[in-house]
Amino acid sequence: MKEDEHAKRTFIQSSETRKNKLKLVDNVRNAVSRLLVVKQMIVKIIVFAVAT
Repeated sequence: MKEDEHAKRTFIQSSETRKNKLKLVDNVRNAVSRLLVVKQMIVKIIVFAVAT
């Protein structure tokens, strides 16, 4: 009985860890896409400044 409880707890912890890892991956992806958008804006501003 006790071993079963322990196994259940371990499983719950591992699934929580997996969820947190997925959240982390999502956050990294969002940060990267934001950086790319900012980079594009900066490039456009530089091109505009050079063109005028």
